[in-house]
Amino acid sequence: MKITGPEGLQQTQPEKVHLRKDPVGSTGFGNVLREALGQPKVNGDIHGTSRLSEPRSVQSPGGPALQSGFIDKTSRVINLMDTYAKSLSNPKKTLKDIEPELLAFIEEAQSLHEEYVTSGNTNTELKTIMVDLLRAARLEGARFQRGDYLDPE
Repeated sequence: MKITGPEGLQQTQPEKVHLRKDPVGSTGFGNVLREALGQPKVNGDIHGTSRLSEPRSVQSPGGPALQSGFIDKTSRVINLMDTYAKSLSNPKKTLKDIEPELLAFIEEAQSLHEEYVTSGNTNTELKTIMVDLLRAARLEGARFQRGDYLDPE
């Protein structure tokens, strides 16, 4: 295969640029946008703007109230998991002090998963999160009971 440099490429001839001879204030972006939206043309500066309305949330298949409830509860379970992880890294806390946090995390994760399963929600992304949280809770429970966090001394 033969590779050639840029000198072998065909040079394009620049075309003449046609400038519009409109007055300066009439070709601004705001006027072009107004024309596109079918609104009247405004010359000069724009002094006032209308307020934008609040954005509407995207509706998901499970319904906004159902999804919102699961999102709030999932957030709570994640916060419990985070609290448990921080407690594990705190050298001043004993395993006896940490155990109630772990049990709360496991109980909330199981409760959330059971509620999700009985709701009939078909959101696959939410299902993945629920399963992952339950798996993490059960795994941490097994590690804790097995003694993985005991000092080897």
